[in-house]
Amino acid sequence: MGFFQRLTKEVFRSQTDMLYRKFDINPEMGSGIYYDYFFDDVYLGVGHIQLKEDIRFQAKQRYDALEMSFLMEGELSVQMDHPTNSEIVYGSGQCYAVYLSEIAGTFYYGSGKPYKEIKIRLGEGFLAKHRLKEGYQLDRLLSLEKAQQPLIRYMEPHCRRLLGELMEIEQKGKGKRLFLEAKILELLSGFLEKKEVDYQGQEALIHKVHQVRDLLDGSPQKQWHIPDLARQVNLNEFVLKKEFKRIFQSTLFEYAAHGRMELAKRLLRTTQKPVYEIAEEVGYKNATHFTAAFKKREGVTPKLYRNVK
Repeated sequence: MGFFQRLTKEVFRSQTDMLYRKFDINPEMGSGIYYDYFFDDVYLGVGHIQLKEDIRFQAKQRYDALEMSFLMEGELSVQMDHPTNSEIVYGSGQCYAVYLSEIAGTFYYGSGKPYKEIKIRLGEGFLAKHRLKEGYQLDRLLSLEKAQQPLIRYMEPHCRRLLGELMEIEQKGKGKRLFLEAKILELLSGFLEKKEVDYQGQEALIHKVHQVRDLLDGSPQKQWHIPDLARQVNLNEFVLKKEFKRIFQSTLFEYAAHGRMELAKRLLRTTQKPVYEIAEEVGYKNATHFTAAFKKREGVTPKLYRNVK
């Protein structure tokens, strides 16, 4: 039995002009859901999973396909044996597109944190239909061995918007298949048309902005100051504020405030700590200020939120 079969249990299937399947995660291994679509030599899978234990498994597969992956949350590492001998680490907020004929290696998924990924695989039939393989020389442009620029990138706002649309599909019947195909082509165009001019510099900038996001996520209770954050990643303050807003559609202040409130809500749901203690843990020196900020954002006081939840 393969890894996917051990991890999941199929709970729903429908077949019209495309195949749709939904899976639950085996409770012995973790929690979450996975669903996928098959049509016209296209595979689209969406997984939102949290594992109970670290999982490491070996795999060898033949594809002859173009694969795109978008990791919304989590981390994956692969020790490649073929076609290259190298380790690839793939983290939250990153994406890749690669043309594969065959792949072999050891895959590692960590436990304890949510893992959310959208994976798209485009077979030879789809590539031929849209004249992609020859028109873009995919076996060179997106090859693990021959690519001229890094294949793993950080997602940009346009990409995140498209992924959001993919996960909130409202169309039905043939309209749904056409919608999926259009969005997949739009996502792919972001890899194929990306300019090489100053690519390394832009990628380094995006990486630094994600480092700041990780600092905020890692210590939501801390009262961060923009000059300190800018110093941590060696960026100009104006550039940091501008790029953070562009990438995450939120100011640094809004993002940090949201993180503190999410931590407060979790503590209210899962502990019996008094409100004043939770206020201190999420960075408020005054419980009254915390209560006012919480009510403004959530519409109820912390005490009422705890009682309702």
